[in-house]
Amino acid sequence: MRRLRLASKEKISAAGFVCDRDARLSHVDTESGVQVLKQLECAKTSQELFCPQIRNVVLNVDPNTETVVWVGKYITQHGCF
Repeated sequence: MRRLRLASKEKISAAGFVCDRDARLSHVDTESGVQVLKQLECAKTSQELFCPQIRNVVLNVDPNTETVVWVGKYITQHGCF
């Protein structure tokens, strides 16, 4: 995943996200059917001491072209311990 590590991963890491070391291969449902994509998950936690907000980004990468084809985003509100 050379392009992913050089471009997209560096960009979101600069924004404060911490990414998993390696991507995993997953079957993803898309409008055109099920596709096999590499997925790299990244997360960033807010600075709140009590119940921080956790932001997550999933980069979906075409394993043939090594380019990001879709970015999934979701927020875990108040990720209390």
